[in-house]
Amino acid sequence: MDVLAKYREQLHSMYSDLCSVIGKTPPCSTEIIFGDARQRHYRDNLSDIIETASVDLAFTSPPYLNNYDYADRTRLETYFFGETVSWGDITSKIRTRLMMSATTQINRNDYNKNDLLDSLFRDTSPQVTDELDRKIKELSVRRLGKGGKKSYDILVAGYFNDMFKVLKETYRVLKDNAFFILILGDSAPYGVYIPTDSYLGEIGRTIGFRGYEIDVLRKRGDKWKENPQRHREDLRESMLILQK
Repeated sequence: MDVLAKYREQLHSMYSDLCSVIGKTPPCSTEIIFGDARQRHYRDNLSDIIETASVDLAFTSPPYLNNYDYADRTRLETYFFGETVSWGDITSKIRTRLMMSATTQINRNDYNKNDLLDSLFRDTSPQVTDELDRKIKELSVRRLGKGGKKSYDILVAGYFNDMFKVLKETYRVLKDNAFFILILGDSAPYGVYIPTDSYLGEIGRTIGFRGYEIDVLRKRGDKWKENPQRHREDLRESMLILQK
């Protein structure tokens, strides 16, 4: 493949997309905030960077719960610019700062395996956490019979701990009746099905969202079904719509 030709083709495609929307949207200002949706951020005078009940719409596609190492995907760029030079660099500078979505982020010795879900999450959403507890314990057992012994139990718990914080902070900044829209993928680590969209919908409801809808966008995972080592669960990508 001619790399420069493909690069040029991609740039022209992006440029064409931008040209297609010029003049079709109302004038607006843009502010990029270097922050973390799992935390509440303040300015120097301790006023909120994003005020409570000030946002009309929140839209995102968080990491999928599919053990994809998003930090490793930065290697080409960060090596090229000299920001990282090793796996350890990527771990300390990027991987440890991301929300939980891959077992490469996990050192089992850092966790209490008997109580992986955060207490605030557990107290707010007991029905979801009870079901997650059962599945996390099942993953703890199944991993011992697998060659890789991947820490999917800690991964699942960490993912929902993080997403609980994201949902809680997003609820705070949204105006009444505003929507929070998420593009999500479910998963079945070691064959244990985790319906990410419906779990997050129920968690959102316990936080205070009035309700949610799930719009299934496509099926996922069909190309791997011939792999005898893979589970047989039907997976999907979906749009979760929460309303405050």
